[in-house]
Amino acid sequence: MADKEKPTAEASEDDGGAGKRRLPPLARHLLWGAGNLLAGVVLCAVVISWRSSDDVTLETDAQQNTEETSSSDDTSTLTNDSLANADTVEENIDPIQLVDKQILAGKYTDATTLISRLAEEGDTSVQLRYRRALVAEFLRDFDEAQRQYMSLLDDATGRLQSAARLGRARCLIELGRPDAARLLLYSQLLRDSGQGDAAGSVLHACAKLLGRDVQPVGDNLLDDNVILHHSTAFNQDHLLYVYNDIARPTAPLASGFRVMDKFGDQPDTIQIECRFDGATVIDVLQDATEQLAYSMVLDSDAMRVFSSRTATIAVRDMNLAIFLDALLEPSGYTWAVKDGRLHVHGVDDLSRSALQQLRIVQANRMCRTALALYPDGPESLSTYLTLGNISFWTGQLEDAVSAYRELERRAEGRDPGYAVPFNLAKAYLNQNLRREARTAFFRVVDATPGGSVQAVAHAYIGRLFLEERSIPYATRELARGISFAADEDVLRTCVETLSCAYLLEDNPEVANQTLMDHRSLLQEEPWRSKAAFLSALARTRAATGDTDRLRRKRELSASLEAVMPGRFFGSVGYQLVGEAYQDLELVDQMAAVYTEGIERTKPHGLRGEMMFNVAQYLYDTGRWDQLEPWFKQFEAEGLLDGVRWTKLRRAEIAYKKGDFDDCMARCYDAMTIELQEADKKIVLTLMGNIFERQRDYYKAALCFAGMVPTTTADGGVQP
Repeated sequence: MADKEKPTAEASEDDGGAGKRRLPPLARHLLWGAGNLLAGVVLCAVVISWRSSDDVTLETDAQQNTEETSSSDDTSTLTNDSLANADTVEENIDPIQLVDKQILAGKYTDATTLISRLAEEGDTSVQLRYRRALVAEFLRDFDEAQRQYMSLLDDATGRLQSAARLGRARCLIELGRPDAARLLLYSQLLRDSGQGDAAGSVLHACAKLLGRDVQPVGDNLLDDNVILHHSTAFNQDHLLYVYNDIARPTAPLASGFRVMDKFGDQPDTIQIECRFDGATVIDVLQDATEQLAYSMVLDSDAMRVFSSRTATIAVRDMNLAIFLDALLEPSGYTWAVKDGRLHVHGVDDLSRSALQQLRIVQANRMCRTALALYPDGPESLSTYLTLGNISFWTGQLEDAVSAYRELERRAEGRDPGYAVPFNLAKAYLNQNLRREARTAFFRVVDATPGGSVQAVAHAYIGRLFLEERSIPYATRELARGISFAADEDVLRTCVETLSCAYLLEDNPEVANQTLMDHRSLLQEEPWRSKAAFLSALARTRAATGDTDRLRRKRELSASLEAVMPGRFFGSVGYQLVGEAYQDLELVDQMAAVYTEGIERTKPHGLRGEMMFNVAQYLYDTGRWDQLEPWFKQFEAEGLLDGVRWTKLRRAEIAYKKGDFDDCMARCYDAMTIELQEADKKIVLTLMGNIFERQRDYYKAALCFAGMVPTTTADGGVQP
């Protein structure tokens, strides 16, 4: 098709840009000269023949978008045809617009081919080179993209230069060079005094970068403290035209430093504007401190550095704290204001913890500033995610939940992705809001098309059910996690936890078979020692004869020497290891494991069982003085089983200590709640024994007969 002649195409705004075909010369001649029926007939025949010809078919843009195949050969041919027959396109269509159409349609490879062809034909415009850089970035070739952006910094001017600087900073972030990106972005903050999306993009990019600075090391999503970071998502329309963003008309900035608003003495509460053309940093600082009525404290090294560095600055209505960060950090310095003094000191002089705290404050400030000034910008959703993540990492879980939920609200029907419900679920989980966490993890399942993130969500849902002993729901979710897991560690975790669930369900045969079905995955530590323990426990519980049971217990005892209960997913490891020691009648070790599990986990069903077992152990071993904290905790949680057990044990301890009046009062108190028959018998036996000691045989007989004696108004006794 590339080597055959095509008819001329026209484009108009009336038909939305679709190509219109011009009649062949013969048809036009007949139309103009038609004066009789024969000419009309000939005209129709020619037109019909022309319309049916495959060789001269010219598809409209809409047809191309719906019928174009994924074949690279076909698209390449189409692109080459578009260029080879450029004379068929109406003159007012810029080739750059053709590139933009390919980019906006997500056809980055086609756009690259088109850009290369235009460059070969001599188009070296900065607009085309900017698009070459954008396409490389969209294709995640960040090395090539940042080289293209860097080449534009010398040739482009105005907003296109700003867009190139911002693009290069984005690439440096993705390439793991945050320090270089920070220098670029801070430089842009001080240069760009405009308003609108272009200025907002710089603030949001700074927020994203600073947010990455404070994220902790680690990417194990099965860790309760690890959340999803930013996913690189591009807004093609915004990035294509951000440099065309028109600032609101403003008066020219006057030279010097001015305070615009002041709500306090700290830089966070002060808004400024300033303009300096090639001034030294020390001159800028001296002018600023004079206007702010600060005195400046800095050493000789800082004075020398600031005297040799110049800055070109033009900012409007900027927060003073952000201004100082952008001015000083490129030179390796930071600041603090105390008692009206601006202290300037080196970043390298800070301790590791102080530097981390500084980065947290800077990131939080930048996020809130970007969202306050540009809440509806294309990058605002990403900044809300950053703000929520910072709050999560710093332990401000309620603030994290608020940020994530605000992000969802502002998405307004758009899909915010699975990172938001995933991080929200982790925030709820760390607050021990287990029902809310489970609901959020279900939303992750709905939002993901499969893969390890969905498998992790299933694993967490299964764990939450398991820790409340909802075993059937737990096994279902863990089995689904096995089906979706693409990451081997996630798969191992689901297999291991599913085996634990079957053990808690008293189904040791299936628990062991689950491990055997995936034994090839469990050959390395720490999985090997955990699998060996679970298998030994399952075989011990499945043993039938005394000889077999004794042999299995020896194997179980050996496996306990290598297993670490804290390495299991959630608290189930503590529960099962404690049960194993209990099966071996090693109650001291059982109590130690349960106590560790209680200290390391938040309240839930299995933790309550561990607490009860430790309290029972203390009671059975006569350590009654250590029981009072457990009694108070049971009563505070308000669970009926814990309250019932507490009241009974208090009464029994009072009896064993010989405090019969206290025991009788506690027995009557215990009878005010719902008791099981066995517990009721214990209480009445205690009361009967006390009445018998008091020689009140009638009341004692009532108690031994299962009735509670009560005193009537006239002093009598009734059952």
